[in-house]
Amino acid sequence: MTPNKFTSVLTSAAFMLFSFTVNAQSNEKKADEPSGDLENFELAAKISTLGYSKKDPVLLLTAAKIVADYPARPIKTEKQEPSVNPGKVEDKKDKGSPQLDAATLLKDAKDLAKGNQTILTLITDVEKTTSTSSRGRVYGPAYATRKVYGNSTYTDYLLFKAGELAEVAVIGDGDTDLDLYVYDENGNFIGSDTRSGDNCYVSWTPKWQGSFKIVVKNYGSVYNNYVLMSN
Repeated sequence: MTPNKFTSVLTSAAFMLFSFTVNAQSNEKKADEPSGDLENFELAAKISTLGYSKKDPVLLLTAAKIVADYPARPIKTEKQEPSVNPGKVEDKKDKGSPQLDAATLLKDAKDLAKGNQTILTLITDVEKTTSTSSRGRVYGPAYATRKVYGNSTYTDYLLFKAGELAEVAVIGDGDTDLDLYVYDENGNFIGSDTRSGDNCYVSWTPKWQGSFKIVVKNYGSVYNNYVLMSN
C-alpha cells in the first residue's frame, strides 16, 4: 500500500470525524481540552463510536491505530459505588461502550471491509505495527468501562498525586445526557462538566495526594454504557 493511498483513506476518515464533531458540539459551550495521551485516547473513543454507528471499517481502523500508538492501562479505583438497577427493563438496543481495544477494532474492521482489498491491506499493515508498537509500554492514559442506569449515578474513587495535573474524561454511548462531577476526599466540590450530551471532561491540580470522588450522573430514562478515562 503506497503512502498516498494510506493518507487518502485516513484523510477521508478525519473529514467524517470533523463533520461529526462540529455537528455534535454546535449547541455546546466550549470546554477545556484534554492534554497529552488522554486527548488522543478520547479521540479514539469518539472515532470508534462513530465507526460502529456508520459501520465504517476505515473509522474503526483509524481508532485502532490511535489506540496502538497510545496504549492504555486499567483504571485503579480506591472504591466504587455502582449504579443501581431500577428493577425495570430499559427499552433500548445495547450498542456497548466505545471500543478501545486495538485487536477488537481491527477484527471488526475486517468484518465490515467485506472483501475490499485496499482496506484489508491497510488493516494488515496496522496489525503488524500493533504487535510491536505497544510492546513493553506501560504509560499512557487509564480507562474503564461503566454502565450507569437511567436517572442514576455511578461513582468511582481515584487517587491523584499532589501538584500534578489530574484529568477525568467520560465518553458515553450517545443515548442519554451524562454529567460529570468531581469532589475531594472531604466532600469539597472540585469541578464539573454539565454540558448537554455524554462527552465530559474535568481537570484540576490537587494540592495534596488523595482520593477523589468521580460521579457520573445519567439524566436519561435508559442506561448509558460509557468509558471513564484518566491521565
